[in-house]
Amino acid sequence: MPMQSEASWTPVSASTSTRSMLLFDRNANPNIYNIASQNAPLVAAAAINDEYLMRALIKHGADINAPNTVATILQNCSLDMLRFIIRKNAILAEIDEGDIQFPVRGIPPFHHAAFNKSNPDVLRFLIGYLPEALNDTDTFGRNALWIAAQQRNHDAVVDLVTAGININQLDHVGETPLHGCLQYIKDTEIPAFLLENGIDVGIPGQSGMTELHYAAELGAEHVVEMLIEEEVHVDAQDAQNRTALHWAVRGNHERVVRLLVNHGWAYLNTRDVWNSTPMDIAKARGYSEIWTYLSIKLQEFTMPSLFALWNVKFMFKVGGFRVVV
Repeated sequence: MPMQSEASWTPVSASTSTRSMLLFDRNANPNIYNIASQNAPLVAAAAINDEYLMRALIKHGADINAPNTVATILQNCSLDMLRFIIRKNAILAEIDEGDIQFPVRGIPPFHHAAFNKSNPDVLRFLIGYLPEALNDTDTFGRNALWIAAQQRNHDAVVDLVTAGININQLDHVGETPLHGCLQYIKDTEIPAFLLENGIDVGIPGQSGMTELHYAAELGAEHVVEMLIEEEVHVDAQDAQNRTALHWAVRGNHERVVRLLVNHGWAYLNTRDVWNSTPMDIAKARGYSEIWTYLSIKLQEFTMPSLFALWNVKFMFKVGGFRVVV
């Protein structure tokens, strides 16, 4: 068989799962990038955490500091592998005339390690190895706590907060890690930990959305309950004049609706920019159970004398304050 051209050697990337050494025997170049992914074979090996092949690639001249390599190792591999590449002169954070340059442009090493749930000791090692980089932020203004919270990496969240990371780091749209966490998942454990450790709440972020807006939109019942206990402003309005109650109704989250009304004393008649109250939204979307519940509560609040005969408590607003009778 004639010798293949250098361009054909890129299947090294595809062969990582089988640990094929055949291409090495044919003097394949371990640093040729895959045309589709623009990654070298070492990145592919790190992505599947094949440390045997990674060591073989490095032995045959793979560039440890090629784009995405160190980042992928931080995200997927063991502390032993990280120590190995450091001994081979891997660059985690290079100081150059006062500016820090990272393995992936705009993304500090702590962010990558925050992805690595299988190897929590990688992040712990970095905390001791690069303490000066703990609060470094990415191009969105987010520190590693953001990533850990969004990835539901509880160990990383605890380690970072314990190490003294800025728990109230605001990104470029003015949101905290708690906002970031609540945009995607209903996780209770991480929000509870952040609240216990003093994260600020009631902060209007992108489009004026507070943490309570996001939790209500998700239907995260327990988080909504925790935020109410933190005495956040239940009737805060976003850029569309929607309250958390609007968002809970839109998501058909009846239990959250009941929480906001019964425990948060949410105001029922707030209108958004489309002049819709939460009850209007429930009716328009056909959420009959929520509509019925809100209708009854509205009657309780507007017909006090009748419900007083039944010994039913109600509340109304006086000068912005709620009064319970």
